[in-house]
Amino acid sequence: MYYQMENIENFRDLGGITTSDNKKVRDGKLFRCADLSSATKNDIEKIKQLGIDTIVDFRSTRETMVKKDPEIENVRYYHINLFKDKLDGIERNDKEDHFYEWMIEQSYDYPNRFADQMVANYSTMISEEYPLNGYRRFFDILLDEKSDRILWHCSAGKDRTGIAAILVLEALGADKDQIYENYLETNKHLKHSVSEVQETVKRLAGEHPNYEAILGSFSKAMSASEEFIDNCYRTMIEKAGSPQAYLEKYLDLNDDDIRKLKAKYCEDL
Repeated sequence: MYYQMENIENFRDLGGITTSDNKKVRDGKLFRCADLSSATKNDIEKIKQLGIDTIVDFRSTRETMVKKDPEIENVRYYHINLFKDKLDGIERNDKEDHFYEWMIEQSYDYPNRFADQMVANYSTMISEEYPLNGYRRFFDILLDEKSDRILWHCSAGKDRTGIAAILVLEALGADKDQIYENYLETNKHLKHSVSEVQETVKRLAGEHPNYEAILGSFSKAMSASEEFIDNCYRTMIEKAGSPQAYLEKYLDLNDDDIRKLKAKYCEDL
């Protein structure tokens, strides 16, 4: 379910997604969204009304310093920085570090650079030990009895947040088509962010011979792409044989953990 907020993009509830054992994800338990730093009073009130008691912030330390999450009464806040070093295209402090300007320059002779980088990122985020430690901690929070209604986010609510949703839904045994659908739904809710970046590309590269190709690469990188999630699944299968085996081998989720997650976050159809 999508919630229209005043200043928070891509705010959604995973409730209703069906699983392979004739269950569905409970409504009002698992939420995902984009940056919370500009949340209005009404947005914060909506978060309170939804009963959210735990917020997990996947942004980098620098991102959290520049754009702080609001403090919300009776809500526990966890910061999980998924990257030891900056990962190109994921950290979104555009105005502070001129990332997009730099990436456009890198794209003049390699127009598809940004999109290709994002494809690679979807393998890096589930392969390297630093982000894996972060996602392990995320599942510890999900399993914690004190956490009942959880909201997680990053900057756009697309990549770090999207992979977290993929992993959670796989752990719950969700239908793969619906996992893809949930991931790709982001494209309905980030049009403002994408258009801003497209304007930047037009301003800085509009006269360049490779402008159209660069614009296409940036548009893809800023969106939720099937190629990105395909690479995520490809990596899980290459590393462990299947997504379920990956969860056990790389995220340390045993059968008992999976049972607890399903009991907590799923219900009969």
